[in-house]
Amino acid sequence: MKRMMALGFAVFFVVLLGAAGPVRADRDWAVGKWRIRQNFSEHHRETVFKGRLTIRREGHEFTGRIYFDAVGRWEALRDVHVSDDTIRFFRPEHPQEFRGRRTDHGIEGTWQARERHDKEWTWSARRD
Repeated sequence: MKRMMALGFAVFFVVLLGAAGPVRADRDWAVGKWRIRQNFSEHHRETVFKGRLTIRREGHEFTGRIYFDAVGRWEALRDVHVSDDTIRFFRPEHPQEFRGRRTDHGIEGTWQARERHDKEWTWSARRD
């Protein structure tokens, strides 16, 4: 009986520690350097801003920064969240919320200006 209880506790702690373990490897799909295109038009022809996006994982947290050629400098991102197939982050210097989904070609998603939730534009990223 004692042996069964000890085994039960051992299994319990292995499961408990596994749940609090490191970030799952399948979230690392977003880590790395990307080429980004941010569209400012509904038809994707009028204005397109091109740049770079870098996502890093530090322990359990994801961080990132973004660079648009038109702006000419790197900006730190906030609230970077990555799941098995989605990413979202906030660009605080030009209050914009980005949401994207992993595709066979990279990432495709939408973004909104924080003050204009009635309007949504598209963005995409490809591995650099």
